[in-house]
Amino acid sequence: MALFFPIIEIPFLGTGALIDGGMGKLLFVLLIVSAFLFYSSMQHKFVKICVSAIAIIVLFQFYDLFSGLSSAGDMMSAFGGRRSSNVNLFGLLRFGTPILILLTLLLTYTGLKKSYKQTLVKA
Repeated sequence: MALFFPIIEIPFLGTGALIDGGMGKLLFVLLIVSAFLFYSSMQHKFVKICVSAIAIIVLFQFYDLFSGLSSAGDMMSAFGGRRSSNVNLFGLLRFGTPILILLTLLLTYTGLKKSYKQTLVKA
């Protein structure tokens, strides 16, 4: 659900969430797949692969976000706008950012921990 929370306030455009882009929709599908794998008692290596892919994509999305914001700040200073030192990147972040980071770390920890117990349901 944290994919739907606003993670950034874009000046003159409003807020943006991670689900808004194509990678956000891919993350949503991967989360559904990982939940299915986990609750269907799939082998631990498949859950690990899916959780690792989710964590990598979330980190890449945040890197992409910060690099895009810093290049926009540099462009504003190049054209005589606000100086890039005055652009507070952390001031643009919204409440969804720490929630998404915390939940990604929690998902990564629970998906990769070694004491994963596989239970098989016998009919």
